[in-house]
Amino acid sequence: GAYNMEVTTANNDTRIDVYRMEIYEHANRAFVFNLSGPGSSSADGVTIMGVGEDGNPFFPQVVTSLNANELPAEFALLGNYPNPFNPSTRIEFDLPETAQVSITVFDMLGRTVMALPAKEVEAGASRSIELIASRLASGNYFYRIVALTASGQHIDTGRMLLIK
Repeated sequence: GAYNMEVTTANNDTRIDVYRMEIYEHANRAFVFNLSGPGSSSADGVTIMGVGEDGNPFFPQVVTSLNANELPAEFALLGNYPNPFNPSTRIEFDLPETAQVSITVFDMLGRTVMALPAKEVEAGASRSIELIASRLASGNYFYRIVALTASGQHIDTGRMLLIK
């Protein structure tokens, strides 16, 4: 898919830059990345080249430099849109680091009516997960989002209205 690669100093105490790479055709493969001077696949004068387990080099389709300030400082639930909705809505959130994100939907009595399996989501602002509620009846629902990161667990709750 699309991934953020964070470049830091050798002891990981200073972020140098963050690059967004789209490597869809190379999904589910291990890579070693090399950063070097200007080239055809460059952003801000840096070329990123990947080498797969098979030893073949490749250049990511898209490489863009992200300002380190573009990554959010903390987890935040931004809500869902549209709201009210029928039958789908997107739940948006900010992630300061890559996380396993799961969403659980509850009815007004607190019963679990839907649970989306955990999904790995890359760090960044305005990330979203689509929720399709075609099997639910019209009404008010609560949703809980749980983001498990290397530094801990983030949990928040929102309210949404399904109108059929």
